[in-house]
Amino acid sequence: MVEIVFDEITRNSLRDEIVTCGVNKNNKNKESISDDILCLGYLLDLGSLNCDLYGDVRKKSLSDLICGNRDIGQLWDIGQRFSGYRNEAERIIAAALSGESIRIWNCEMAFSICGVYLLCDMLREIECDISIVDFPKEKRDVTSSFGYSHWGILKPGEYYTYLSEAKAITKMEKYRNSDIWRSLKKENSLLRVYSDGKIRSVTPDYYDKLILDILPTQNFTLKRAIGEVMKRMPVYINLGLVEKRIFHMIENGTLCINKKDQADD
Repeated sequence: MVEIVFDEITRNSLRDEIVTCGVNKNNKNKESISDDILCLGYLLDLGSLNCDLYGDVRKKSLSDLICGNRDIGQLWDIGQRFSGYRNEAERIIAAALSGESIRIWNCEMAFSICGVYLLCDMLREIECDISIVDFPKEKRDVTSSFGYSHWGILKPGEYYTYLSEAKAITKMEKYRNSDIWRSLKKENSLLRVYSDGKIRSVTPDYYDKLILDILPTQNFTLKRAIGEVMKRMPVYINLGLVEKRIFHMIENGTLCINKKDQADD
């Protein structure tokens, strides 16, 4: 069994679950979480898709979209992650080809759902067992910084209770998900959102109105602006994207901030 996640927080949460619960993998009567946990993709809700997912074109599209005022560090971070995630994608294909079962940990966030579509496209012509564990609806937490649903908000010991909820992905579902991925590649937008039960391709300014509605009308510091948006946004948004959009609106005169950050902000 290979566990598939789409962000490092979920991977670390599953690793903590294994350590905390002390899984006995030799116990055939108890479902267990494999310690082979692979992360597919990187910020799949952001950046170009109609290119090498781990190449320079996508790297530049991400850095243009989310770098904010930390360009050099962000570029280095993206490059480092790409190298590792390319290797993990190859390991996923190798595992499927060798007949290992694949289990997906999915949540209702755009990057995760895009990851499901990508995985199904990667394994489109490979015969292997694929199952998916969706984030439990009863655990949704609108007060969490992760938004409505993310595996990172569960406590150690809770993950195992949902293994029995895993559902097989049929060949027809795999093809359908793969087709959606290919459509997203053709659309090749820089931003994708989960809305009304599906992934939509949108323009980078999609969240601008929400950001403006959240921010106070009087002058404010940059630190406060970013903090307020991250705290009050009704859906999860990447921090780098929030920074970039705020900088853009400052540059075009839509927003006006105090240039000097105050210590108590």
